[in-house]
Amino acid sequence: MKKTGRSLAQVRTIYVATTIFLVALSIYTFTHIINLLDAYKWVNHTHEVNESLQKISIHIVEAETNKRGFLLTGDSLLLPKRDTALNHLTEEQHLLYRLLIDNQEQLQSLHILKAALTQKIVNLKNISGGVHESAINDTLKDNIAEGAQSMDQVQQSIDKMTLAENHLLALRTEKYTRQLLIAPLFIVLLFLGALLILYVSYFRLNKAIYQSEQLQKELQILVMEAPASICLLRGPEHIVKLANDRYLNMLGRQDIYGQPLRQVFPEMKETGFYEVLDEVYKTGEPLISHEVPVKLTKPGNGHKNAFFNFEYKASRDINGAIEGVLIYGVDVTEQVLNRKKIEESEEKLNVVIDASELGTWELNLKTHAVNYSGRYLEILGYNNPVELTHAQILEHLHPDDLAIREDAFKQSFVTGILHYESRLIWKDQSIHWIEGKGKVFYNAQKQPFKLLGTLRDITEEKNYQQILEESEQKFRLLANSMPQHVWTADPAGHLNYFNQSVFDYSGLPREQIGEKGWIEIVHPDERAENIKLWMHSIATGSDFLFEHRFRRQDGAYRWQLSRAIPQRDATGKIQMWVGTSTDIQEQKVFTDKLEKEVAERTRLLAQQNEELESINKELELFAHISSHDLQEPLRKIQMSISRIAEKDLDALTEKGR
Repeated sequence: MKKTGRSLAQVRTIYVATTIFLVALSIYTFTHIINLLDAYKWVNHTHEVNESLQKISIHIVEAETNKRGFLLTGDSLLLPKRDTALNHLTEEQHLLYRLLIDNQEQLQSLHILKAALTQKIVNLKNISGGVHESAINDTLKDNIAEGAQSMDQVQQSIDKMTLAENHLLALRTEKYTRQLLIAPLFIVLLFLGALLILYVSYFRLNKAIYQSEQLQKELQILVMEAPASICLLRGPEHIVKLANDRYLNMLGRQDIYGQPLRQVFPEMKETGFYEVLDEVYKTGEPLISHEVPVKLTKPGNGHKNAFFNFEYKASRDINGAIEGVLIYGVDVTEQVLNRKKIEESEEKLNVVIDASELGTWELNLKTHAVNYSGRYLEILGYNNPVELTHAQILEHLHPDDLAIREDAFKQSFVTGILHYESRLIWKDQSIHWIEGKGKVFYNAQKQPFKLLGTLRDITEEKNYQQILEESEQKFRLLANSMPQHVWTADPAGHLNYFNQSVFDYSGLPREQIGEKGWIEIVHPDERAENIKLWMHSIATGSDFLFEHRFRRQDGAYRWQLSRAIPQRDATGKIQMWVGTSTDIQEQKVFTDKLEKEVAERTRLLAQQNEELESINKELELFAHISSHDLQEPLRKIQMSISRIAEKDLDALTEKGR
């Protein structure tokens, strides 16, 4: 394996080096051919320049000849021939200018030639008005002499330019010949390089075939172990070429290789599955099916409901022709079930939101696009559906509350939570209160991009709160006007309000009493019992009643009768405690004095009672003695009567009986 790897590495090195050499040679050869073509072009260019110069010389001679012939013969037919020659001369000047546009030196010579030609053309066109057929006069001789002189100037310019072009022609011909001789060498080298590449490519092809086979094996292993259901079909009959275990388990069959799917699963015809395969095979366009319900076969002939996302793609050969269809399925059962749970939760949430009469909204912080529910519009005062922009919604906010909303939004960008209360102005100009709550969502750069929240109509609560505040204000005013100490506490027993009488009596500031409570102005002897009875009332809900002493601001203690009654709601739940403390110092002093007097009278009565008890004992003794002395005569009389009744009853008269 190591030796084979070394050989392949050497072949690869030779192939790369040869390829680089051949590419460089090809570039150089191409450049050489370009230069050869360029040299050939410039040779032709030089020929064209010389030919144009010769034509200019010919046209001048022709025009000069026609002019002189006219001057000598007076034949007017020669003038059109002269004009034709001059026109050709002008055309050749333009052609020569185009040919020499890139040669500055020759272009300067061309300007000199052009000046000479201009002068010559003027001479050629200058014909004296009267020509006599008798003889050539002095004027004619002067004209011919002037023409000859200008002709010499033109010819000198042409000869100079021709000499320069001939020099260029020699240089360019030499370069062209040299490159023409080298060209076959490069062609041979290029041919040899091509043979070398073909030779090396043979080894590369064998390696590619080997790698392709290895890649197919690796691809097959990858397909078989992929966490998806994969199947490769061939031909219009959709013959199974490859299928991994997941796909086979999904179908519940293992013996489907080499068989058309239509024959293996004819029952799937009604599902439109084969129409999808035919469409992909025919058009080559991929198709995707989402959340397709599938019954999976479980061990023991059971079934399990599942959901798959299927992607159908055309499989192509190396030429791009469609040869089959690739099926790629991903099990999304868990995602579908989770989504359904979320949808159920959202449905329940919507029910809760509808029941709570909350309006929902969503604001895009970048575009200011807003989405809202129907209840949201109702809170804004719209009974019918209407499309409102963010700016139109802000127009409903009370002008005095715009700053409150703006501050709440700024704070939400820091904390992530939005909460504010403000007033709305309906179209009928009525004022309504709202409570806005929301949550800020951030993008990957941790920049806020969306707000999601609710809107609640709190108008009734605010009105009720206002009524309570007015009622509380009246209560405070009434309580502060009372001479008694008035105080309140929450259901847990924490005192939260004292009327002005408490502060005037104790001399303590509001903060001190609010922080420590007023237990510190209670006499130390009654504090423990005070706390005990108060906590008992809080625990049981029974009325609180206690007599204790309060320290006045001058340090003196005065007796107070404190009473607190719980205030309950309709269900009997304690909402608060309302208590009063009434000064009973005079009553307490009078009661103490009265108790002392009662105690003294009780003592005197007890003493008199003891004296009476002594007298009673003496009387009881006297009565006992007197009773014994009086009972003896009576007993004897009783005996005598009893004896008479027994013996002499019949002898007695009626009256005696």
